[in-house]
Amino acid sequence: MISAVDLREYFNKYLLQYLKSSRVQNSFVYLSASIVGTGVAFFLVPVLTRYLSPQDYGIIANYTALLSFVCYFIALSNSGYIFRNFFFLDKAQLSSALSNVFLINFSIAFVVLLILVFSSKFIYNELKIPFEWLILIPLISLAQIVIDTTWRFYQAGNQAKKYSVLQLSQTIINLGLSIFFVVVLLWNWQGRIIAQVITVGFISLIGYYILTRKQEIAITYRVFNKVDVKDFLKFGIPLIPHSIGGFVLSLSDRFFLSSMIGVAATGLYTVGATFGGLLMILHGAFYRVFLPYAFETLSKSNESFEVRKRLVKITYLYILIFITLSFALYFFATLVFPWFVGPKFSESYIYVLWIALGYAMLAAYQMFTIYAIYTMKTSMVTFRTDFLAALVKIPLTYLLILYIGPIGAAIATFIAYFITAISAWHINNKILPMPWFSFLKYVNKTI
Repeated sequence: MISAVDLREYFNKYLLQYLKSSRVQNSFVYLSASIVGTGVAFFLVPVLTRYLSPQDYGIIANYTALLSFVCYFIALSNSGYIFRNFFFLDKAQLSSALSNVFLINFSIAFVVLLILVFSSKFIYNELKIPFEWLILIPLISLAQIVIDTTWRFYQAGNQAKKYSVLQLSQTIINLGLSIFFVVVLLWNWQGRIIAQVITVGFISLIGYYILTRKQEIAITYRVFNKVDVKDFLKFGIPLIPHSIGGFVLSLSDRFFLSSMIGVAATGLYTVGATFGGLLMILHGAFYRVFLPYAFETLSKSNESFEVRKRLVKITYLYILIFITLSFALYFFATLVFPWFVGPKFSESYIYVLWIALGYAMLAAYQMFTIYAIYTMKTSMVTFRTDFLAALVKIPLTYLLILYIGPIGAAIATFIAYFITAISAWHINNKILPMPWFSFLKYVNKTI
């Protein structure tokens, strides 16, 4: 068992020194920006739920989910590719690489646009997204790719404050315009999406200026470099299953609800899911500090048994606390939802528990994968966890919604994330064996 004295010793002796490092301080800057952005978005919920119907909220949720999927596919993990090359290429080489990456992104966006045009009738029937809004999705995706690339340059250059300013600017403008269009002008769901289009377009122009002027990147589409294209595709294509898996796990339930129950059910579900995801803010704070601590502790101790045992104890305690907080969040939701959201959304609290427990399993998954990241053997983990769990979630979501109703989508999400956590634990234990069952020896001794 872990006593309060043990925890105090772990913190003072092993964790406190990391809080003073520039790396961790930058992590807190990134996290603070994320918390502010998430907090502002969260407190926008009681405003939107009083001016939008569940149908409106469902259309926004479907549009956001489809936009996220298209953006994943068009980007092809380009920001990660640029981040990696930032440290290995000079300005001229990086300019050539980024130019060719953007060229591929534009090409994929054109293909996606054609697909959306030909499938627009089906998408409208299932998700209620009109054609004129549908064709904007590839353009918004390209604009967001420019923003993501700018963020990556700031991260690679260790410019946490500039990164946070740009991120917060996008959040504040987006939410401010959303309130103006939805509350003042009463433009319903269209106002929320218009706010997003304007914000992403404006910030992407700023991002393009930062890349070309401040970062001195010469972006041109006149030079096609076969080496850059091949290198980028070699990097991005293997990550497609991981991206698809992540999308299915996090957002596919909205599509099932819209198709099988109705768009209004998606709106109710999305409000509950937003509340259930609050604990991920705390997880982000802990994970950003624990990750470098675990890496350095393992490397300096030559992965000794006692060090691994200590990390296991912290991991178990953390997961237990997260699960406990999930139940606490649910009971809190039952109390505050009658006045926090509009009367049309008051029943959304029923989704909070299963969504929160699902995120607890996601947190456990990320804690377990720390050791795969440490050994740099991540390809097997991402495929066998995210992608395979996504394959399970698709039929499971359909069956549970069919037999028990909309709550089945939340339960399916929990089960899918539970599979990812167990799979990650199993695979990571092969990559870097940890004393996960050392506590059994203690139990036997006490008996």
